[in-house]
Amino acid sequence: MPGLSEIEDLPSINDLSSMAAEAEKSDLSSAIELYTRILKTDPLQTHAYDRLMVLYRQERNYEKELSIINSGIKAFEKFYKEQSG
Repeated sequence: MPGLSEIEDLPSINDLSSMAAEAEKSDLSSAIELYTRILKTDPLQTHAYDRLMVLYRQERNYEKELSIINSGIKAFEKFYKEQSG
């Protein structure tokens, strides 16, 4: 389990998002990794889903694009189910 100092050194979601946006200009695979990391940290980050769908579409990787869509649906279904019950 990471110590407090290690947790404080982790980049924030905003930092990761900025890094991913910058990576989109030159390295799509790094951008995809960063957006995926954002979703592992917080699966309700809609911007990360949006960008991943766009990037996978640009790569013509329709299976991964569909997988991201389905992951987003499941994450939000779980969230709203927990909120209502």
